[in-house]
Amino acid sequence: MKKLKYIFYLLPLFLFYSCEQPSEEEDIPYLPKLVIQGIITEGSSVQNIYIGRTMPVSVKIDPLFTDLSDAAAAIIFRDKVYPLSYTHNGLYKNDTLQILRGEKYTLLASWQNLSINAETTVPMPGNFSLFTIQSQGSDTGKVYFLQSKVFPIGNEIYAATWVLLYSNGIIGNESKVFGTVTGITQAGFANCTTANIPPNLINITGSKLVGRLYVYDHPFLDFFNSQNLNQVSDAIFGQTGSQVQWNIKGDGIGLFIGRIDTLITK
Repeated sequence: MKKLKYIFYLLPLFLFYSCEQPSEEEDIPYLPKLVIQGIITEGSSVQNIYIGRTMPVSVKIDPLFTDLSDAAAAIIFRDKVYPLSYTHNGLYKNDTLQILRGEKYTLLASWQNLSINAETTVPMPGNFSLFTIQSQGSDTGKVYFLQSKVFPIGNEIYAATWVLLYSNGIIGNESKVFGTVTGITQAGFANCTTANIPPNLINITGSKLVGRLYVYDHPFLDFFNSQNLNQVSDAIFGQTGSQVQWNIKGDGIGLFIGRIDTLITK
């Protein structure tokens, strides 16, 4: 699955502390914070855990300043410590720790006098139906989207993208945004919808529209609802603001979150 086709890696571009907004004032105090972006996915090792630092508002963004190559970081799993090693551009990894659904992982990181911690559980997915094409509006203004009915088993969170899949198994296109991000409701189920499908992708010969279902640990819902960007999850620094709900604790901002995803082709 070539996610790099549609995921926006905005890591070095939005590393302002959440209460630091651009201003003409030069006396805004610099509040150094660690910046964390970490998504761990079932079935893979730990890759691309970003560790950086914020910059003063009046200073031009510079990855040489924001990206940290000498942070101390590790993930704790079942009381065992798995150190993270630096690769490039502020990214860290551990090739031996495998991510399993239903398990809890704790991230620890420090740099100079700053330290953070965060905890996430890789979710267990509930039941869900096949995605079907739905439409709304009149013939002249009709919009199309995919929808699946999901039945959560706990507080896990669901989102989905539409995927244009050719008969040879190659993905031709995939949405870059979510339609809805939802969890359990009083009815015990929820409708998980994709973003609108471009009309020119409907009924293309030799292809079909299918859905990719994403399942997140619950803190992702708080983050999503507190910012106004619906991009696919890896782009967590596309929007900053004082009300954004992160799950990083200590001297930092960002998300460390567990996720599973699956392409629903039948």
